Amino acid sequence: MLCLTPKISNGQQLFKITYGNLNTERVSLTSFKLQKELVIYNGFKLDTALIYFQIPGESGILVVNYKPILDTVKFNKCINLLKPGSFVSFENIIISDSSNNKFTPHNRIHYIITPDTVYSHKDSESFIEIKRLQKLKYVSGTIYFSGTYFPNVQVFKIDNYNLSSLSMTFDRCAIDTKINFENVYYKDDNNKIVGPLNRIVTLD
Repeated sequence: MLCLTPKISNGQQLFKITYGNLNTERVSLTSFKLQKELVIYNGFKLDTALIYFQIPGESGILVVNYKPILDTVKFNKCINLLKPGSFVSFENIIISDSSNNKFTPHNRIHYIITPDTVYSHKDSESFIEIKRLQKLKYVSGTIYFSGTYFPNVQVFKIDNYNLSSLSMTFDRCAIDTKINFENVYYKDDNNKIVGPLNRIVTLD
């Protein structure tokens, strides 16, 4: 289940947040639109949150205030624009307990919008390979994402400040997504620089 877990929690999920009853990162368009609000568990309440919408065909990232006051007009506009391949992220989340102590969970809640009918993931060689490549410690280079969920080619230039965004971009990949590695360098298990990596992987 998608949740926010604090860095120190004795192994338990102290801060658990979901959008409605969604329990996976990949959700169908219809399922997402059926949800009404963020659900905060374990007695906490939501004080502040922003929603970031990345929608194919729309320029830039659309940002909507969710809490303390929902921008209803902008929110409904973004919901109506959603289509398969969209990426929705709840961020800048602040919650409080019954004593009004404030907490800032250290992760975001994000969802990838899929068609209402979508091929399931397969344990194909290409999927296994992409999962391996996703875990590499990248140093530099450029990765291009196209095909499924990427109607426009997404160009990702690697640096030390955007590696978490790169991992989430890998998470969006599905059958018929094409990933092109161009002059990519990474560190191996011995912290030695390896590269350049130049290859194309198409998920099947």
